Amino acid sequence: MEDGYVKPKEREHTMKRLAQRRKSWPERAWKTSSKGNPYINTEGFNLTIFPREQGFAVSVLRRATERKQVGNKDFPTQLEAKNAALMALLWAKTYREWRDERYADVR
Repeated sequence: MEDGYVKPKEREHTMKRLAQRRKSWPERAWKTSSKGNPYINTEGFNLTIFPREQGFAVSVLRRATERKQVGNKDFPTQLEAKNAALMALLWAKTYREWRDERYADVR
């Protein structure tokens, strides 16, 4: 019976944490690369925003393994691309092949 209260509480906590993170994400201090692209290093990843023909795109680099993924979607503004970078970070942290080997068995 206790499990019926614990799981919903954990989900609520996770959702509140994500909402707060989305709210504060644009305020993070992004640096500028030597190529002039905004980037941020966080949680073992390098997130970079770069221009493409239709706007801006996001790339995610796992710093420990040098594994890189470039997003297919273009965003009209850098701000929208930065917000999408948060979602890319969350994806990379949960996608099994991208996770740190120390946490490979943790879901």
